[in-house]
Amino acid sequence: MIKTLLLIAILGSSEIAQEAQKWNGKFFKRGQSARCADFVGEVVTRTGGTPPVGYQKCTSWLGWGKKVSLSNIQKGDIVIYSSNGRYNHIGIYIGNKEIIHRPTLSKPVGTMDLHYRKIIGIRRK
Repeated sequence: MIKTLLLIAILGSSEIAQEAQKWNGKFFKRGQSARCADFVGEVVTRTGGTPPVGYQKCTSWLGWGKKVSLSNIQKGDIVIYSSNGRYNHIGIYIGNKEIIHRPTLSKPVGTMDLHYRKIIGIRRK
């Protein structure tokens, strides 16, 4: 039973990473939304998950799912960032110390280094 639950948890997270990578190089809601958290919410929804209430704000993700330490990060984990004392970005871990994220209105979804800003939270479905 425990092995089955662990397998389900791992598959759920990697499914998030796989869905997110389908967007790499493509625009997400071009001209409609400037929020990185909208992208993460859409990916979680498409994989059968339920984003947190107020998912459009990075802070709402800090209470979603299960808290994960950086040393235990896995593909599909949600990474929340801070700079200048504000929670201001979110992405999805895809492995090899990279996240996939929605950078701005004028750029397509892309990848970047996991440690580009201060990580304040990692959550798992």
